[in-house]
Amino acid sequence: LQAAPAQLLDRTPLEKWFSDEPKVSAVKTEKAKAAPTKVSLLDLRRAQVVGIMLSRFKISLDAVARAVQRMDARVLTYDDVMALRAYIPSEEETELVHAYDGDLHLLAAPELYFRHVSRIPLLAERLDAFSF
Repeated sequence: LQAAPAQLLDRTPLEKWFSDEPKVSAVKTEKAKAAPTKVSLLDLRRAQVVGIMLSRFKISLDAVARAVQRMDARVLTYDDVMALRAYIPSEEETELVHAYDGDLHLLAAPELYFRHVSRIPLLAERLDAFSF
């Protein structure tokens, strides 16, 4: 048997099927373009710690703030209140999140949480009273 000359064999489909070139999914690139970047105003470590604390709640940040304001024991447990008490925003953090005039949907969770709870009057005292 003789080998077929190169010009008689169309190698294009074979190269396409058996090539090692990575395939880029169009869906992944569209999702990466569509996902907006979250804006973080706080110190990176502080934002990370507050974000971890907030991950314990299975409700929205607005609902957490309402539960604190209403002192709703059906929504917040003692451990939740103590965790919230440990991460009350400072004056500088409150000023920082209220000075942000961009799209609020782009703020990261810790910044949104600070923005919500900073509007609650006597927050520290309320959480102290709520913990009893």
